[in-house]
Amino acid sequence: MRSVLLTLAGLAVFFTASPAPAHPGNVAADGCHYCRTNCPKWGEIYGERHCHPDRQRARPRRNVQPPPRQPQAPQERIRKIPIEIRDSAPRIVDADTLEMAGQRVRLQGIDAPESRQTCRQATGHRYRCGDRATEALRTRIGGGAVRCTIEGRDRYNRALSICYTEDGTDLNAWLVRQGYALVYRHYTTTTMYVPEEDQARSERVGLWAGEFVPPWDWRRGQRLD
Repeated sequence: MRSVLLTLAGLAVFFTASPAPAHPGNVAADGCHYCRTNCPKWGEIYGERHCHPDRQRARPRRNVQPPPRQPQAPQERIRKIPIEIRDSAPRIVDADTLEMAGQRVRLQGIDAPESRQTCRQATGHRYRCGDRATEALRTRIGGGAVRCTIEGRDRYNRALSICYTEDGTDLNAWLVRQGYALVYRHYTTTTMYVPEEDQARSERVGLWAGEFVPPWDWRRGQRLD
């Protein structure tokens, strides 16, 4: 009996010490919730949200640290993969330009005389050196196929290419070595084909056998005397 009285006394102290009666249910951080059970007993309407100011409690903010920033992997250098085109019967536009696979192809790193350009032989006789270089390229290709590796585009949207015959001959190098074209130093920083040009000059073949105006100067209006 004594234990029962003590229990009842403890409950009385609990309820009188609370500023407002409590009842079951999960209470949000603002001390509010919805009544779900025994609502009339607690003087509430079923399903209605109500608040208990005495039960409001500030939830401590967790010191959440952002996840450590992962170091970015170094970007892989994008490798340009040259595009190859082939044509079994390319059209020779001039000594440094072909038309193949439906597009204009400019032989990269070299410059050949223009079609209307004239040069002077060692004998002093003038000849159309541009036409001669074009005919030499046409003869070298013959009726064979040509394979070109496109390295980029020029301002005229021509494919800048290194082209090869069926037997693997680099046509760009061949034209320079035979003296039908020069290294296009104005638009290339590479030393490609310089040895071929030096050899053609020393042997005085092609253009080097006489006098000529470099093609890039000829296009600016410079002419032989």
